[in-house]
Amino acid sequence: MYDRSQVALLTTAIRTAISDPSVLEVSDHFAGYFDELGITITVKPDTPDDQVRTLKERIEPVLLGSHQPFQWIVMFRRGGKQIGVLFPNGLFTME
Repeated sequence: MYDRSQVALLTTAIRTAISDPSVLEVSDHFAGYFDELGITITVKPDTPDDQVRTLKERIEPVLLGSHQPFQWIVMFRRGGKQIGVLFPNGLFTME
């Protein structure tokens, strides 16, 4: 269930956790049909995979520790391409 205040709290916590020079942008959108918050973290083109994993490790406790009335998914992008996805069950894939 979409709750603007809950979304704002969660996205603020994520932005705080990944305050890093490699991060270009953090955007979010809510897909009401799926009851899912999509978060996209865009990093600089020269950001190494290890740094992306570090960012994931910094936001994972924030996301997994939150009890939201909706699902979420986090996508990482670099150089215009999706490079990784963090799922609500803790699975993280890097392409």
